[in-house]
Amino acid sequence: MEERGSCQSEEPILKPVRHAFAEAAAQVNAVIPIKGRSKTRSEPYVPSYLINGSEKCVVCGDTATGFHYRCMTCEGCKGFFRRTIQKCLVYKCKLDNKCLINKFTRNHCQSCRFEKCISAGMATQLVLSRYERAAKRRLIENNRERRMLQYVRDQLTAFKLSEQQRGFIDSLTVNYASTFQESSINPEGTKLNRGERVSAYIRQVVAFTRFIPQFCLLSEADQLTVFKSCWFELALLRMALCYDPNEERFYPPLRMIDEEHMPEKFNNIIRVFAAVSRMRLDDCEIALAHALILLSLVDRYPDKHEIQNTELIKDMQKNTMSTLRNYDTETYSNDIARWSKILLRLNDLHALTRSHHAALLAEMITSWNL
Repeated sequence: MEERGSCQSEEPILKPVRHAFAEAAAQVNAVIPIKGRSKTRSEPYVPSYLINGSEKCVVCGDTATGFHYRCMTCEGCKGFFRRTIQKCLVYKCKLDNKCLINKFTRNHCQSCRFEKCISAGMATQLVLSRYERAAKRRLIENNRERRMLQYVRDQLTAFKLSEQQRGFIDSLTVNYASTFQESSINPEGTKLNRGERVSAYIRQVVAFTRFIPQFCLLSEADQLTVFKSCWFELALLRMALCYDPNEERFYPPLRMIDEEHMPEKFNNIIRVFAAVSRMRLDDCEIALAHALILLSLVDRYPDKHEIQNTELIKDMQKNTMSTLRNYDTETYSNDIARWSKILLRLNDLHALTRSHHAALLAEMITSWNL
């Protein structure tokens, strides 16, 4: 199991998908058997063809639960008839086979009860042996598994990338690479101080947002709020992607911090970075993750009025999240939960920005070649 940061958060990136997860789980539980679930029921299953449960058992007159061995019977008489045939039981009446059988007396005389089952029309040839019942149970389980697999296939088909989403990914990925390439901050090789490096990085973020559909429709005030809110978290994502958990080093290395002797106060930060790095995000996922961080703005300001066009940002966030889900479902079909794991990792990064580690993170970022 992957490690997660110890800090707590309000899970801003995950909020839009909570309802979707609950809905999907309900659908899956409807078709996927849960191991360990008890097979006993407090109430017997009653088929839909019984009207208001008003049908009576032809043997004892109790409430019937359906057709069993060709007759409308209750659960008790069904089980009694099955056990009698399976075990080849022979009964003998003490009252000359003239006992009254109803729901109160049915257990008094097994012989008369069985005779009434036969006279009512219950078919002995329909009772399965233990071996036949086991085979039938296996068949039911196999059919259930086939339904489960078909459900998964249907979901994979439903989450297939549209042509519009493919175009969005291609454009975003190409432009992410060209915008955030290493030499773009300092193309002339001149030495930049911390403030200059951060300013140059923010300009890259601004340039990247131009390739997010509809982002240009936001007001200048909203765009400024996005940049102010997200640049720090985007920088953390880039640092996490450049961390090697096996070597326990950053590439390129931090400039003003001795990585080999990092104090314990950095441990929680490094754990989060390592979890992100182990995801081994591909170029498309990295570009989409950057876009998602930018568009999770509304969830960071749920009770404030800094944002003017919240609905447009929510729509962009929803579309980007849907694109990531469809991309991962199609590309990593052997790991259908991958996209949700990515969201969890992004949420861990956001939690760091809200924790007491913020000052340490700022020191790390400004000590690193953004």
